[in-house]
Amino acid sequence: MLHYPFHIKELGHLTYFLGLEVYYHHEGIFFKSTKIHSGFGDILDDPTLYCKLVGKLIYVTITRPNISFVVHTIIQRIIRFLLGSSKHDLFFPTNSSLNFQAYNNVDWVGCSNTRKSTIGWCMFIGNALISWKRKKQDSVSKSPIEVEYCTIFTTCSEIIWSRGLLTKLGFSQVQPIPQHAGNTSAIQIATNPVYHERTKHIKVD
Repeated sequence: MLHYPFHIKELGHLTYFLGLEVYYHHEGIFFKSTKIHSGFGDILDDPTLYCKLVGKLIYVTITRPNISFVVHTIIQRIIRFLLGSSKHDLFFPTNSSLNFQAYNNVDWVGCSNTRKSTIGWCMFIGNALISWKRKKQDSVSKSPIEVEYCTIFTTCSEIIWSRGLLTKLGFSQVQPIPQHAGNTSAIQIATNPVYHERTKHIKVD
């Protein structure tokens, strides 16, 4: 709670915030990061500045010189991709509906070393992407059905939080929020409240 009043200043429409550039169009709003991308192509005289661009991965090469070449090659490819796709922006159309939709997908046992799966989900309001995440699971899933089922649960948690946030902002979601998953068996397990003996071992992250 605030106990004392304070003064605020109206600065007009938002144009730049935390590295993001905001552009207004009659059809909607664009979010860009062109300034950040353009800085990747500059030649840096100070090697420590180059280290800041890649963070911890470069720091690891101090004790693991055997990965130096691989790290250098990967970083170059990432920077080249960002520079080549700098005009790919987030767009929030003005005529978009406020209906929620969620999508998820999985990469079962994608890690060849740990055999852990990677899950991912994204959420849309109308045609605008507002939230997304990619995460490697903490445990190993025995089947694609299992990892898809866990992903459905994780996505539901984000849906509940986002729905509550919209309600506080005055945009209540009356209709159920659809979630799109890619595994028919996992969908059947999630929608059927009957006890499933073969799923009793599943650990939800």
